[in-house]
Formats: sequence, structure tokens, C-alpha cells
Amino acid sequence: MCKKVLIKGEEVELRPMEPEAADLFRRLCTEIGLPEYCPFKACRRTRRCATAQVICYQILREELNAVVLPALRARLDGTPMPDWPNTGEAWDKLLNGRWPAPAAPDKVEPG
Repeated sequence: MCKKVLIKGEEVELRPMEPEAADLFRRLCTEIGLPEYCPFKACRRTRRCATAQVICYQILREELNAVVLPALRARLDGTPMPDWPNTGEAWDKLLNGRWPAPAAPDKVEPG
């Protein structure tokens, strides 16, 4: 059962996650540096993903998988790791404007 919410005028489906999966994706989001640019102030303040449903990952699932999967493949193959986006501008370019503005409210609107 998916829950639909509106974020920056875009309807997003939030899928239920097992606690273990949510923890894994929170760690992933934290490791790649998303909290520094996250629109949710709890994440920016603690410098780690702090949303229960890992909203950043769920909104940006396809884009993040496009970054993470090549890195996982490189690690398994022993080839050089690709560069991570390391600035707000680099993330904006990668995410094609889907990243909510930092001034966005910390609550999502029911869809």
C-alpha cells in the first residue's frame, strides 16, 4: 500500500519500508552526503538522514540508483570508483530540478 504526498507540487508515492531497509537507505543517504542539502531541517541539523520513511531516497529513487549502482559495480569489479556529486550545484544538475528548494516546509502535504 503506497501513500501519495505532494512535494514541491509533484505527487510522490511513498512505499512502506521494513525497518531494516529504512535503516540501510538512511545510511546510504547519509553516506553520500544528502543531509547537507536536504530540504528537511532535521536532516541538515543532525547531518544525517532523519526521516522515518527516508523521503529523499523515495523521491529520488531512480536518480540515486543511477549514482549508487555504478559505484557498487566498480567496487565488485575492482575498477575505479566514479566521482560523487559533492556540491549543491552538482546534485541539482544530477537530479534535474527535482530536489526541493531548501526553503521548502519540513512537512509533506497529503496527496
